[in-house]
Amino acid sequence: MAKAMARAYGDVRKGRTTLALVALAGAAWLLQAVAFALAGSPRAPPKVLTARGAEEESIGYLPSKMTELRVCQALQGIVTQVRDRIALVDIGVEKVGLLPISKLLDGKPPDRVSEVLQEGDPITVYVAEVINPQEPRSRDSKLVLAGHKNKIVNLMQFGNRSNIEDVKAVAEAQKEKVYYKGLVTAVKDIGVVVAFRIPDVPGITSGLVYKTEVQGAPDIMSEVQVRILEVLIEGRRRQVKLSMRDEDPLAGRAARFGDFRDMVEKTVKGKVTGFQDYGAFVEVVSDSGTTQRALLPNGEIKADRVPQDPAEVLEVGQELNLKILEITEKGIRVSQKEAEA
Repeated sequence: MAKAMARAYGDVRKGRTTLALVALAGAAWLLQAVAFALAGSPRAPPKVLTARGAEEESIGYLPSKMTELRVCQALQGIVTQVRDRIALVDIGVEKVGLLPISKLLDGKPPDRVSEVLQEGDPITVYVAEVINPQEPRSRDSKLVLAGHKNKIVNLMQFGNRSNIEDVKAVAEAQKEKVYYKGLVTAVKDIGVVVAFRIPDVPGITSGLVYKTEVQGAPDIMSEVQVRILEVLIEGRRRQVKLSMRDEDPLAGRAARFGDFRDMVEKTVKGKVTGFQDYGAFVEVVSDSGTTQRALLPNGEIKADRVPQDPAEVLEVGQELNLKILEITEKGIRVSQKEAEA
């Protein structure tokens, strides 16, 4: 470890960091481009590990060799050196890791790494690239880290971006739904970013799957199937909208209730919040934790007869078992009768 760190520090002092990164980018592009093109099975889910010497979680050991590392792994490290454009991070394997400024944060990088990190800082990092791990003492061996999981994948490593006008032409010519195998490159609050290839369109296409169009819980490096919903080219705005679903997207006001989309026909807990002549309003919570108001019509209240006034059989604050019947632009409609049938 000491020798490996000494060589890394020497490279930085001698101004070889840029050359090392250039070589790294070339090798990484080849490695990940092949993996992307072959579209094989994704790696094992990321493992979250504790700091060296701390109580271990998730697995019974901490990696001590580069061959034990997996892309997307989250590890605790110590910053051993800081330069303007790069930091060196020791994560306890044979080679010190390189944390480029471009992979430091999710968003615009700082002007200098020292604005964010100092030597000796503990840091959570993600394994982005492991090159030639079988020969860790070789100069061809590299370990690249990311400071945020959305920076693990760099689309430039896959080659040039596709021409969005070509993508738009392909999408508009499609007469039926066409799915493409893609790779999740970022997970945002509004959805996930997916990179994929379109036959006969050179380069890599990247688009957003809005959270209401996401299926399951994909993470970084997950392989998914996506289809193109829309390609927007408006001035400087360039956007490819994607979906993982076969059914049409929720449109208009109904899109507000997208978090409940997979809960139709499911039973949930609800709390009565108010009344109208035609039914009661209830508060329901989605699987993701969002809250919405739903309508429980008089005809869907469990009672001996359909009440003229829902306040006759229900009270504010009362908790009910409810089945979500449908989602429309008017809102969410639920049933107490079907939930307790």
